[in-house]
Amino acid sequence: QEGIFAGVSTGAALHAAIGVGKKAVKAGESADIVFVVADGGWKYLSTGVYTAETTEAAIETLHGQLWA
Repeated sequence: QEGIFAGVSTGAALHAAIGVGKKAVKAGESADIVFVVADGGWKYLSTGVYTAETTEAAIETLHGQLWA
C-alpha cells in the first residue's frame, strides 16, 4: 500500500475534492479539480493514529485529541 503522510486538513480537502468530482460525474460534466496537501502528518505521529489496525480504531484514537 502507498499513501501520503498528511494531516487532518489534507484529509478534509481530499474528501471535499472527491465530493466535487462525484457531483460532476453524476451531472455528466467534466471537471478539473486541484487538490492541495495542506499539512504534514508529523504533528499527529504521537497520537498513534498511523499505527491503528482499522479506520475505526484510528478514529477512536483521535477522539478527544483534536480541537479539544
